[in-house]
Amino acid sequence: IPLERTHYLSLGTDTDFFQPDPSSKAQLRAELGLDPRAFVVLYAGKLDEYKGGIFFSETLQKKLEASNGRPVEFLIIGNTVGDYGKKVEENLRASENRIVRRPTQRYFDLAKSYQAADLAVFPKQCSMSFFEAQACGLPVLFEANEVNNMRVSNDNAFTFHPGSTESFREKLIWLASQSPSTFLGYSAQAREYVLRHFDFVPIAQQYSQVLIDTAAAWNRQGTDVAHAPRNS
Repeated sequence: IPLERTHYLSLGTDTDFFQPDPSSKAQLRAELGLDPRAFVVLYAGKLDEYKGGIFFSETLQKKLEASNGRPVEFLIIGNTVGDYGKKVEENLRASENRIVRRPTQRYFDLAKSYQAADLAVFPKQCSMSFFEAQACGLPVLFEANEVNNMRVSNDNAFTFHPGSTESFREKLIWLASQSPSTFLGYSAQAREYVLRHFDFVPIAQQYSQVLIDTAAAWNRQGTDVAHAPRNS
């Protein structure tokens, strides 16, 4: 298929299912033993080399303290494998921070975890779950790169210098230290970003329009062939 005739369309997110839920937030925090007052940072995904498992776990070695005195706690979801994974788990167990570990969850079960947190982080290679996290009102912190820089608009997401634990920690502390009203604005912008660009309804309309335009083009082509002059 010629490149100029190829349409690039995004996948969408079910914003009716992935949405903020204060009651779910309080319930899961209670179940997991997370402080109801804490600033909870969520990581959900593989903890391998490609996702920066060791980098992330090393970032959390020393305690992170918000300037406003709010406790900072971590909800880390995902499995580890092999010797690399053992090192990740050792680092997490040795961390001075309060960390709740959970194994890999099913896609739709992740909604409750997103709803329980205040911030989602992607230490390396941001995954498609970025959109579900944002739909649940989670601002995102990830490494600066060409793609991620395009996703940062109106305080819905923030970047740190790639591979720098110092930069990562500084941004985590800065975000945890924001006032509730400021962070509420970040949360609203995160959901608005997905509603504006990646909600199922406008995405479905884009797919439908491509089908309509393609069918119309084929119909015109058939009409042109039918009325073309025949050689005698």
